[in-house]
Amino acid sequence: MGEERSATLERIHEAAKKEFLEKGFLGASLRTIVKLAGVTTGAFYGTRFAGMADEMAEIETKATHDYQDILEGLGRPSPRIDPRLEHILITGMFNAFFELIIHEMPLHEAENYLAEMRAFYTAGWMKIMGQ
Repeated sequence: MGEERSATLERIHEAAKKEFLEKGFLGASLRTIVKLAGVTTGAFYGTRFAGMADEMAEIETKATHDYQDILEGLGRPSPRIDPRLEHILITGMFNAFFELIIHEMPLHEAENYLAEMRAFYTAGWMKIMGQ
């Protein structure tokens, strides 16, 4: 089973590399990647990428705490955020970004939506952080 899983991951990696090189991050299509790799979307989510959103949320959480430490060092402390709320907000933010890929948003539309989502989330985080 390990060899089969390894071969599947390799096909996904190759297909993703091809897709991202041809179309860029915003133009890449998950459906195209899984089709090129010869797997189903369900099989894709069963790979090591299944927890990618959670891994990204952990990285973002650490960056948020680092930012709060910098603010404190600058004499602009912000209140600590309840860890459960922080997790919900961060994973929700990433899931919103992933929706652009899942729905194969055309690049020009995705760029507009990204700008609006960035403004939305920045304003919300600044409010929560008392800035």
